[in-house]
Amino acid sequence: MKCYWRFRHTLTSYRYAYDNNHIRHCSVLKHQPVLLDTVVKLLAPANGQSYIDATFGGGGHTSAILKAATDCQIYAIDTDPLAIARAKQLASTTSNWIQRLKVVQCRFGQMENKLLAQEKLPPNSMDGIIFDLGMSSMQIDDPLRGFSFQSSGPLDMRMDATSDEIGKHQHRITAAHVINNIDKEDLADVLWNYGEERKARAIATAIIKARKKQPITTTDHLVDIIDRQFPYKYRKDGQIHPATRTFQAIRILINDELWQLVQGLNACKALLKNGGRLIVISFHSLEDRIVKKFFNGEDRPDFTSRSSPTSSKQYARLSEEGKSKIESKSIIKRNSPWKLICKKPIYPSPEEIAHNSRARSAKLRCAIFCPENDENRL
Repeated sequence: MKCYWRFRHTLTSYRYAYDNNHIRHCSVLKHQPVLLDTVVKLLAPANGQSYIDATFGGGGHTSAILKAATDCQIYAIDTDPLAIARAKQLASTTSNWIQRLKVVQCRFGQMENKLLAQEKLPPNSMDGIIFDLGMSSMQIDDPLRGFSFQSSGPLDMRMDATSDEIGKHQHRITAAHVINNIDKEDLADVLWNYGEERKARAIATAIIKARKKQPITTTDHLVDIIDRQFPYKYRKDGQIHPATRTFQAIRILINDELWQLVQGLNACKALLKNGGRLIVISFHSLEDRIVKKFFNGEDRPDFTSRSSPTSSKQYARLSEEGKSKIESKSIIKRNSPWKLICKKPIYPSPEEIAHNSRARSAKLRCAIFCPENDENRL
C-alpha cells in the first residue's frame, strides 16, 4: 500500500556507524536554527559573559552567540555523539573559538552535576542559557537514526546510541524494542499521553496484530501500519503526516525527554546569575506546557496532558528510575523566581516559516532569573 505523503528510500545497510565517514556526512547536512535573530536579541551576548547552549545540535545558536560577542564563552552541551563531534570540529577550526567554546557531552538533565561537579564551574555564574528542544536536521535527515517517518531506516530513535548505561537513561532500549514488546493498553496510553494521538487505541491494536506476523524493525514498516488507520477519504490538505504523533510519542518515551526537560530547567536555577536569562524553544504542546508552568513557579510540572495509570506503569517497567519519578511526581507551586520578558510565546514569522518549514510549530519563551522572588530558595 502506498504511503500518502512518503517517499521511500532503499538502504543497503542499517548498520549504525559512528565512524569518521558518518560524522563527516552528517556535518555537511544543512541545519537552520529556529528564531535565531530573536534568540540573539533576547540573550544580548556581551564580552566577558558566559552562556550555555543546552542543546547544541547543529550549532547554529552557539555560532551566533560567539559571533555576537567576540570575547564571551559558551558551554555547548549535547548527548548526541555526532553533535559533539561537530562542536569539537567547530571549536578547533574557527579562529580563537578553541578557548571560548567548551564542549560537554551529557543530557541536559545531567547539566547541573556535570558542570558544577565535574567541570568545576562556580554556582550561579552563567549569564544566559538557551534550550532549543527541536531535533536537528542532521538527526531527522539521517535515515540510520530512525527518527523520520519519511525515509526507510532502522527503528532506533535513541539520541545517544553509543551509551552503555542501562536503565538509568534507557539508551539501550530502542524504538523497535518498545514496539515489539509493549502490551496493547500500555502502547495506546503512551501514544495518547506523549503523542496526543486520537487514534491511539486503533494504532496500538494494528501494531500488536502486525508484530504477531513478523517483528517491526524498520520505520517504513511502522509507517505502513499507521497509515492504514487513516483512510485517504478522511484526509485533508495541510494535515500533518499520520505517523507524526506516534513517532513523537515513541521518541519521547525512549529518550525520557519530558523528565529530562524538567531536570534541565531546574538545573538553570543553580547555574544562572541573578538577572541571567533563560530562553526555551519548544515544538509541541507537552514541552511548552512544562516550560510555561515552570516559569510560573512549578518545579515539577506534570508530564502529560491526560492522566493515565497504565502509561506510568509501563514507564516504570522500562526504567527503575522512571518508577521513582512517577511516584514522586507532584506539583510544587510557589512564588516564581522568573520574570517573564514576554507574557505570550514568540512565534516564527511567516517569512521564516516559508524559508524553513520545520519552524512552523516553534514557540519561544524567555524569562529573567530573579531568585529573590523565590521565598523557598535555600
